Amino acid sequence: MNDINNDDAIELGAGQGDGPLRNGNEEACFGESAEGGQEFGEEQLVECDDTGWVTRRSRRQSPRERSSEVLKNFIFGFGASFFYVASAMCILYGIVQIVGPALQTSGSMWDNLSCLLTLHVYEVALLCVALLIVLWKNVNDDAVTLVILIALFVVVSGIAMESMGHDGENGPVALLWIALGASMLAGGKIHALRKYLGLRFDPYLLGFTCVGLLWNFFTPCVFVWMRHRYDVRWEDMRGPWLGGWAVLLLCVAVLLVRLWKTKDGDEAEEERPFLKSRGMAWVFVSILIFAFSVHQYAVAHVFDIVKSAGDFVPVVMLTALVWAELRRAYGSRFGNFDHFILGVPVVYSAITIFGRAFSTDISSGMEYLFYPPALVLAYSIYCAAAGIFRRRYWMLVAAGVSLLLASLTMGVGAGSHELNYRLFGITVLLFCIIGGVITRRAEFAFSAVALVSLCVPHAHGIRNWLEMHRIAPVGMTLLLAGLQLQLITIFAREMFPRWMVRAATCMLAIGALAVFFPAKSGLYMPTGGSLAVLAVALVLWLRVRDRVALAVSLIPLAVVLYRAFMASTGWLYVFLSFVLLGVGAVMSLRKKGGPTG
Repeated sequence: MNDINNDDAIELGAGQGDGPLRNGNEEACFGESAEGGQEFGEEQLVECDDTGWVTRRSRRQSPRERSSEVLKNFIFGFGASFFYVASAMCILYGIVQIVGPALQTSGSMWDNLSCLLTLHVYEVALLCVALLIVLWKNVNDDAVTLVILIALFVVVSGIAMESMGHDGENGPVALLWIALGASMLAGGKIHALRKYLGLRFDPYLLGFTCVGLLWNFFTPCVFVWMRHRYDVRWEDMRGPWLGGWAVLLLCVAVLLVRLWKTKDGDEAEEERPFLKSRGMAWVFVSILIFAFSVHQYAVAHVFDIVKSAGDFVPVVMLTALVWAELRRAYGSRFGNFDHFILGVPVVYSAITIFGRAFSTDISSGMEYLFYPPALVLAYSIYCAAAGIFRRRYWMLVAAGVSLLLASLTMGVGAGSHELNYRLFGITVLLFCIIGGVITRRAEFAFSAVALVSLCVPHAHGIRNWLEMHRIAPVGMTLLLAGLQLQLITIFAREMFPRWMVRAATCMLAIGALAVFFPAKSGLYMPTGGSLAVLAVALVLWLRVRDRVALAVSLIPLAVVLYRAFMASTGWLYVFLSFVLLGVGAVMSLRKKGGPTG
């Protein structure tokens, strides 16, 4: 036993928990548990007791030692990304301090050119650092932060161009050359991201990125050229401003079409670093969409273009729909946060509509494409289509809420300042009818019946007709309620119990007596109304075979016959002949036929 050396004893002790040691020395094994695993915050001591066998005891780390370990893990694990972000914030703060006054005063182009060059140099530096850590050390996690910063700064350099080109006749031409050079440099950066960092841009994503970057760099040139060369007034620049914004939003809509054609889970890929996955390309494009929105606002601010919150409703809607389609394309289950994302466009649109935070001036013609109620209607149609065809029924909730908002506010600000309660009521009615047909639930049917029965008698034309004939609105309410319940029973007879069918027939008969039998009416309107009630009752009898309901439906006809008899006109006998003919036909049809031949 004494021939075993110290190393063998330590190895044996580490594997079995105890073993011989010749000299009784202690050896500390930091972070190693008695089972051979790692346990953070503990220190294992190996020593030899009096019998010559190894024993172990644990010692807890002090708070100072644990803090040191946490700091070390942060610096070497996540600290690099933190410092990258801090670096970007520092340069942004410095550039804003320099260029900020120029954005207000439209200073000299050459005074701001140094800031623009600094931004481009910083972008190149970000790209070089990303290439260095990926190609040399294969550090993909930190490179994700750098790529996000590159997407932000490539748009920031376009925003910085807003303060240039305002001075002199050669300013717009010089700004055009600067935009051309910046576009070529941005194209080189995108090429490097694809070839060396492995960003997976498909043709749709690459096309959006290229069009967006061209818009980013040449938009300032267009507005500077319009202002200085053609002396366009500030108020006349809103149309081109919305036109350029519409082109960019159309590109986002193309991305949405590309996602629509993707099947569930098709975007999910095999295990690979996030930097080299399709998801990183989508993150890059998402950052660009956000940055382009900020740039659009900056253009309006610098060139004093009239803007409103309603101008940004389309990008909010498109972003939410792209998010929902991406979640579906990756095969992810929807959660509460996803429902929140779908609800953001509806809430934002409601705020802009009820706060009148959108332009009602249609002089440029582009406002028709940015009318919030119409956009909400389009949003509801897309959500409904996605919910039905993609079997994502949770999107039907967003479709329903947005459709109600669109119906209530349609026309607000476009010639009227009142809410559209009539269209809103019709929409609610359609919801109740469709919901009742789909779910076969009586709650939806009762809601539709109540809405129609209570609202229709108070409509302008109906109300005037009732007042002219001195008919109480409650009679029309009972007539409509009974008629609707009977029609629902004809198409879905299992929805209501038999007692409710009889109650509906009573309401129909009472309503018919109140509406079709005014005090000074002749026999035409009562006869037509009673025959219509009888026709509905006969169809209902074929469905439910309820003799009580059929008998109650004959009451209006009996009243007509009584009035006709009391009037003693010749038409009584004409009408009675048709009635008797019908009765005889029914009795003949119920008779058993004799032998033929």
